[in-house]
Amino acid sequence: MKRKAFTLAEVLVTLGVIGVVSAITMPTLIQNQQEKVLINQLKVANSILSNVALAASEKYGSMDMWVNDYSQGTVYSSYNRANFEKYFIPYLKVQKYCKTAKGCFSDEVVFSGSSSVNSNTNYTKALLNNGMSIAVASLSFGKSRGGSILVDVNGFKKPNQWGKDLFYFSIPSDGSGIYPAFSSAFKENSTTEGLFSLSKQYSSCYKSIGSTYMPYRAYCTGWALRQENMDYLKCTSASSCEER
Repeated sequence: MKRKAFTLAEVLVTLGVIGVVSAITMPTLIQNQQEKVLINQLKVANSILSNVALAASEKYGSMDMWVNDYSQGTVYSSYNRANFEKYFIPYLKVQKYCKTAKGCFSDEVVFSGSSSVNSNTNYTKALLNNGMSIAVASLSFGKSRGGSILVDVNGFKKPNQWGKDLFYFSIPSDGSGIYPAFSSAFKENSTTEGLFSLSKQYSSCYKSIGSTYMPYRAYCTGWALRQENMDYLKCTSASSCEER
């Protein structure tokens, strides 16, 4: 007894259905995989910064006891660089140290205002051995403690967008440590209670406070690390972020 074979039309229809399903699902699968890779790279960045703070504290005492190094002068960019070289560089695996010059960040990266981090001399920058880019600003201790730390977890690779491969860490004014922006620890140790309250974490992740100052989704670092996802990219409004 002969088996009935599939006709050419049936084969083509089946292949067509498979193609349609693949076209619908593959982009989502690829995006999810890329998101996982970036989240893992962010975890590495968070671990690196935590280890830097721990190692430097073993030598110089707790961060709230660190003092400004004015050996290069009292100009903002000078002591920012001096502090980075004293408290950070010895504990980082650096491929290239750009100081305040270009060469460690993509020109596409903008943080405060409209100038790129790469060309802004107020930022002290380094490229790590693992390909990550790191920049610091306002790095000061003593009576005026605090600082901003910008990390591009995959360096010069795309997409160079905040909340995807660009993330913001901060040293709050009490000098209690290095925290991912809008982690609960950052909120609890921040003296700017109104700005960093838990009630504003999700809405501020969606849209940064003061759009002319902070970049879009700069405050999503805490969410990405805590939730291990980038669901904030799906938010259509600040309130919808709060509901997730």
